[in-house]
Amino acid sequence: MPSVNRLPGTSDKNSSVLKHRRLVETSLYDLLYSNDYSMIDTPILEYTDIFLRKSGGELASRLYAFADPAGKNVSLRPEFTASSIRYFIENRESLSLPTRVQYAGPVFRYISGAGYSESYQVGAELIGDEEPRADAEIISIALSGLDKLGIEGLECRIGHIGVLLEILSVIGVSQRAQNFLVNNLHVLKNTENGSQTIITQAEGIGLIRPSANSSTGLDIAVGNMDELQAAQLLSDLFRDSLTDPLGNRTAGDILGRFISKYDKKDEFAKFEKAISLLKSIVSIQGNHMSVMTEMESLLSEYDIQQHVLSRFRVLIEIIMNKCPDANIILDLSLVRGIAYYTGMVFEIISTKDKNLQVLCGGGRYDGLVKALGGPEEISALGFAYTLENLFGDEF
Repeated sequence: MPSVNRLPGTSDKNSSVLKHRRLVETSLYDLLYSNDYSMIDTPILEYTDIFLRKSGGELASRLYAFADPAGKNVSLRPEFTASSIRYFIENRESLSLPTRVQYAGPVFRYISGAGYSESYQVGAELIGDEEPRADAEIISIALSGLDKLGIEGLECRIGHIGVLLEILSVIGVSQRAQNFLVNNLHVLKNTENGSQTIITQAEGIGLIRPSANSSTGLDIAVGNMDELQAAQLLSDLFRDSLTDPLGNRTAGDILGRFISKYDKKDEFAKFEKAISLLKSIVSIQGNHMSVMTEMESLLSEYDIQQHVLSRFRVLIEIIMNKCPDANIILDLSLVRGIAYYTGMVFEIISTKDKNLQVLCGGGRYDGLVKALGGPEEISALGFAYTLENLFGDEF
């Protein structure tokens, strides 16, 4: 009979590796516990839904998901954040805010072309503190843990999705378009014709209308009238059709929605403006002082008030006070690829590692508690170390 082999992407751990893991876990546990992070443990298997509600396509496409014998859709956990928030929601009455928890254990993801992948994480979540000091606390603890483990040549890259969203909101881009643009920053940064690629994709999903060259006669007529004139024209043309069979909308409501659908010139212009600004933003990275100066100058060119940077500026000031020797790089193109992030995001790498693997990463996700069924909006943020990236073959 053929032998039974372990799954590709997994590994057996011998006594030496397990001893090393225990030492690392204990060191990080002590650090987190000294900062009031209590230990929790969550199931390896969860309902798939908790990983889908706010994770976005990057994580959703890598779930190791299946139907159990009872037909329920379940997944091996791909990360701890959603499970930790689920734990918080279920135990809310016995927990005070802010709540600090830490965890350690395996996570599982499916990698297209490679198959099953298992890694080991140690991390923490801080729930119920919306201030920049909480962002700074998470980053400073993450840096302290790596320093305690003797990892050298660290570089901490910090971005801020909240700043990007606020800038796009000021420009007048819709919420849906904001999320689309932020999730496609990598296209702008890494693709030669990124701007046109994004516009084409946005047109393809109906986010914006194609350019005026493909307009119909009705498009042109409505688009060149003010709203009152357009409403009168459409009222005359469709006099017998302006009723809602369910009686939920008035004729005015129907006309307004119709006009909005056809008058997209301003929306398209705002979308193009947003792409132009984001293309400049993703090219700015480096020392915090130089980045802030460049960002202030860039925002002035677009008549955007400097206050959109205030939260980011406060965060960096606190971080530099807490970790004056840290190698901090500001990079607003950093979004981490998971849709639940809403504010600060960061990744820590070792510059001595040729592969530049992410040793630790995390960020703020203020909408996740409500998205997973919490009764109210509660701010939250966290981070996790991936131990295989820290120690390679030794782990």
